[in-house]
Amino acid sequence: MPDITFHSIDSENRVLSSALVKIYNVEGTVLHDYGSTSLEEGTLTFTLSAGTYWVRAFKSEYAFNKRLKVTVSGSDEAINLVGTNTVDYLPSGASDVCRVSGLLYGASGEPIESGHVTFILSKDCYRVGESGLLTSTNVRGVSDKFGRISFELFKNAEYECRIKSRQDKSIIVMVPDLEVCKLSDLIFPIGSSFSCESTVSGTKDSEVKLPFTYEISLGRSLTSGESFSDFFEIDGNASISGSDIEFKSDSVGSFTVKIYGISKGVTSLGPAKKLLKTVGVTINE
Repeated sequence: MPDITFHSIDSENRVLSSALVKIYNVEGTVLHDYGSTSLEEGTLTFTLSAGTYWVRAFKSEYAFNKRLKVTVSGSDEAINLVGTNTVDYLPSGASDVCRVSGLLYGASGEPIESGHVTFILSKDCYRVGESGLLTSTNVRGVSDKFGRISFELFKNAEYECRIKSRQDKSIIVMVPDLEVCKLSDLIFPIGSSFSCESTVSGTKDSEVKLPFTYEISLGRSLTSGESFSDFFEIDGNASISGSDIEFKSDSVGSFTVKIYGISKGVTSLGPAKKLLKTVGVTINE
């Protein structure tokens, strides 16, 4: 049986390591074999019987041809699997504009082509610079065949984002003062960083206070109508008071407090929460 070697590369012929490759029968009903391409060369070899196969490749932030059919005859063969980057967008050329980009997926995990997202200015008119007025109220984006979608939105402007889905969703967002940002971070921000000392000590029945700083997606702080608990979760006998973590125990010993980043008002298909910080607390007599 011949050896079929797959080489995972990007559109500029650079190696894409650790791409998952799956070999199905031509109908896609039987998985014959699978594996990941090598770290250094991005290659993976299968020994296959003669016939026609459906080949799928997967790598985070890359899109591959999902309709690739490979016919195996009697000789060895090398086949390139070309992945298109679905994340990297250049910043806008305009100084007052942020390029917002992201991906749209269907329920099966496939990229959605021709998916719609619309941004509408929440005010009728904005002042731009020294002498400009912004009066356009509707920015509509349509995803390409890889599910990629991109917008140019004015920085520091408030928009209503409308997403076409099973139940149409409308969300108010504030565009950051950045050159680029991810669509997911703009619409569904998450607690992204939490900084404080890693260890602290105190005495029984007394409050231990530990100052902290934090950031939400895009480096911003809480805005009106938002609360700390929308974006962070604390696991342990602790609470938040102003800019301090407060811990209190009626017994001596060593304790652990964990702080997680969570996302407001959305169900994540990835990890439900992200561990940001672990604090060791020692309570003495």
